Amino acid sequence: VQTLMREDYLFVHNIRRDSAYCDTPIIGIDRSGDNPSVEVLSKGVDDCFIAPVSWDVLRTRINDIREFRMMLKEAGESSAREDQYAIPRGKRVFDMVFALGALAFWAIPMLFIAIAIKLSSKGPIFYSSKRIGTGYNEFGFLKFRSMVPDADKLVESLRANNQYGADGAFFKMKNDPRVTPIGRFIRNTSLDELPQLINVLKGDMSIVGNRPLPLGEAETLTSEEWSERFLAPAGITGKWQTSGRGKDTMDTDSRMALDIEYARSYSPMMDLKILFKTIGAMKQDANV
Repeated sequence: VQTLMREDYLFVHNIRRDSAYCDTPIIGIDRSGDNPSVEVLSKGVDDCFIAPVSWDVLRTRINDIREFRMMLKEAGESSAREDQYAIPRGKRVFDMVFALGALAFWAIPMLFIAIAIKLSSKGPIFYSSKRIGTGYNEFGFLKFRSMVPDADKLVESLRANNQYGADGAFFKMKNDPRVTPIGRFIRNTSLDELPQLINVLKGDMSIVGNRPLPLGEAETLTSEEWSERFLAPAGITGKWQTSGRGKDTMDTDSRMALDIEYARSYSPMMDLKILFKTIGAMKQDANV
């Protein structure tokens, strides 16, 4: 039995995707008295009770859920809750060829960038953070470090300056004080993104797709309304980067609309158009 809070919705999604635990009954116990049953059930939870609730009632409900799942299996129906996504073979081949070629071409510039970062500020050369990509998969997202160490811990103190609004699902601000001098250059030219070619080779990402999100941002987008954007490849570049990244007026809904549009209609031709547009967009502020 899991006492479910709203920040745990991503945990529920991950449980539902795990083949070893996807059939585990999940029951929410609301201690707030707000009775959020409909909202909780829409996130993949099997049932929701308002505290206090007896263990006898919970055991009975758990057994009922298990028996129902067993009936589904016997009938040959899948108990999986999440849509599964695999990068199409042609797109995956293109990603591998493109990433290998790009790494070979940028090998020497990447070496100079690494040296400049190391000599200009304290901290590691690379920045790695947990991101949520396709199908809510979590992976280690790589970039050249462009900010001061522990920059993630300063986000809340800067949220009042967020271009998406103080309560926005995404965070972006002009003249971010966390950015180092070398970092500002590699961000404005998008050179900080080059290590993500390694993520592409590993299969975490595609060259073109929807931007993988930090855990905190992804946790706010687990509703049915927004989850569709996670049914497309996670990418280094995409419609947001080429259509709206430099626009100060772009709000959360507008950015999500671009992500969902890509998830619904991406194609090899669309990917090529986005790649060509990316060349022009690289000079914009890459504050992601």
